[in-house]
Amino acid sequence: MDGVLTMVIQGALLSHLYTYYCQGDSTAKKGLIFGLMTGLILVSYIALVEPSKYDVPSVSSWITVEGIAGIVQFSLFGILLGLLFRMKKQI
Repeated sequence: MDGVLTMVIQGALLSHLYTYYCQGDSTAKKGLIFGLMTGLILVSYIALVEPSKYDVPSVSSWITVEGIAGIVQFSLFGILLGLLFRMKKQI
């Protein structure tokens, strides 16, 4: 449950930061770029720091899987964020 709450808090904070990043028109492309920028910061911790704290069978596999999963997650988040803010401005 703590992980879900953490993701909700992160999503709320990133959504708030997006309003500062996207002062003009909101697009899926702007959302994707924002998602990738913020995702690279957050995913770097999960992919690179976590294996040093835990006994993982393969560090390279850990980095690959967590890196890909994180980038996909934040890319989708960014695209949806861009589209949602665009829809909000149209209403």
